[in-house]
Amino acid sequence: MPIFASFVAFVAMKFAFIEPINPYDSEEVLFEVAPGMTLKEISKRLERESFIRFWWSVCILAKIKKVDKQIRAGEYQLRRSFGPPEILALIISGRLYERKITFKEGASIRDLPQLVQDVGLLPGAEMEAALNNLDMVREAGLPESAKSFEGYLYPETYSFSRPTTAKQVIWTMLKEGERYWSQEFTKQAALLKMTRYEIMTLASIIEKESGVKLEEQPYISAVFHNRLKQGMKLQADPTVIYGIVDFDGNLTRADLERDTPYNTYTRFGLPPGPICNPSLSAIKAALYPAKTSALYFVADGSGGHVFSSTLDEHNAAVSKYILRR
Repeated sequence: MPIFASFVAFVAMKFAFIEPINPYDSEEVLFEVAPGMTLKEISKRLERESFIRFWWSVCILAKIKKVDKQIRAGEYQLRRSFGPPEILALIISGRLYERKITFKEGASIRDLPQLVQDVGLLPGAEMEAALNNLDMVREAGLPESAKSFEGYLYPETYSFSRPTTAKQVIWTMLKEGERYWSQEFTKQAALLKMTRYEIMTLASIIEKESGVKLEEQPYISAVFHNRLKQGMKLQADPTVIYGIVDFDGNLTRADLERDTPYNTYTRFGLPPGPICNPSLSAIKAALYPAKTSALYFVADGSGGHVFSSTLDEHNAAVSKYILRR
């Protein structure tokens, strides 16, 4: 009889503390532990959502292992084929589910709210508010002329875990950009008599103008540097587009003639700030322009450009590559 009782107790303990609720259910399900949740609250929710049979099983295991104070907030990928020990090990491990965001080269901060919302990281409105929060812009050390984080969020694929904040997302992307801005860049900007903000602004235009042929970026940069030195307008279509609210994709002559702070056809010099977040290659191009006297360029229809030093050469290229097409 004592042997039978021991066997029954063993089976009961195994059933409560070890066996998964469904050993054949390998579907991964996200389970979020919110900041401040107690182990009891977490365990009761695990029972309610059918990950464990008895809420107290995880609590007792945690007490025995002395890990009841080591629960980490965040999202975890659980399976109903996990037993209580595996679930407990996971929620104290900090191995959080990661949500990936690919912020492409040339993307604008206007694109980021939808990106974070699409992966379920944050509401888009929360992200948008943070990106245009002037107090946060100043806290980040951006110049007084900066009205947002445009230009300073480094294009890369990032992994974030919930819970997080819009500020944490922005700061992560800012720090990534700092990794690539070297002391050499600071010295070169000074030699060009330009601020870092001006370099980032120019790099963003180069990024948008360069298309698929990145090797042309230093030549595009040279054209803009040459035009700035000669007091010519930059006449860059992407800046005009950036200044148009709800641009429909069709750039018209009326658009080119409509004056906005970003219209480099109607205004001299650089626009008020970056128009996108440039790649490292575009930043280098802005800092190290090619040695050329070119003042003009026109798309050749194959993703590249034809560069000209005189207006007559440029008009001939426009006739050949644009008007004829």
